[in-house]
Amino acid sequence: MVGIKRESTTAVQPNALVVDWMDAHLFEISKLPTGVEINQQRAHVSRVVSGFSTFLGCRYVITSYRAAARYAGLGPEKTISILVRFASGNSAAQVKTAIQVHFPDGDPADPERV
Repeated sequence: MVGIKRESTTAVQPNALVVDWMDAHLFEISKLPTGVEINQQRAHVSRVVSGFSTFLGCRYVITSYRAAARYAGLGPEKTISILVRFASGNSAAQVKTAIQVHFPDGDPADPERV
C-alpha cells in the first residue's frame, strides 16, 4: 500500500482501530492516524499491521472489546470471538479461567488445543 508503512510505530490508543495493511485500501487509508466510518459510526485508525488478513475474504479490524461491540451493534451479552494476548508469566489455564470469570456463559478454547 503506497504511503502506509507496515508495522507502523504509531502507538495504539484505547478504542482505536488496528487494520491489516492488506485491507487498508477498503477504509481508504492514506495516512495515519486517520478517521474512518464503520456501521455509520466514526472510528479512529491508529496503526496498520500485517499478518491478520485472510485468503477467505474475512476482514479483521483489531480494537477493544467495547469498541468492537459498538461498531458491530452487539449488546454486552453477545460475543463472536476475542483475541487474547497473554501477559508475561501467565499460563493458558490462568487466562482461560480469567476469561470464564468475565464471560461466564462463554466457551473459551481448551488451552491444550491452542
